[in-house]
Amino acid sequence: MGGSTITGKITFKELEKVSRWFDASIPLRMHDDTKVTYTLSLTSAGLVSRVRSSYAATGVFDKSGFDGKTITIDSRFTGWSVKVSIRTPDPETVTTDAGS
Repeated sequence: MGGSTITGKITFKELEKVSRWFDASIPLRMHDDTKVTYTLSLTSAGLVSRVRSSYAATGVFDKSGFDGKTITIDSRFTGWSVKVSIRTPDPETVTTDAGS
C-alpha cells in the first residue's frame, strides 16, 4: 500500500534560510534565484521513501556549456529502523570534476 507525495518549489536563497547544510555549502551555487523542484514520497507509515529534486545546471555552474541542462538528484530510502554506518569515502576515489 502506498503513501502520499509532497511536491513543491524553493529557490536557492529560500533554501539557504532553512537549511544549515545548504547555507554552509557556498559556493556550491551561483544564482540565488534558481528554483529547485522537489518531490517527497512517503510510505503509508509516513516515512520518507524517496526524494527527487532538480534544478538548472546554470544555477550551480556559471558557464555557458551548462545552459539548458538540468541537475537531478534521486534518493531512495529503505530499511528504516536498521542501523547503518556512513563513512567518508577514500579521497582517491572521489573527484570534483563535473565531467562533460
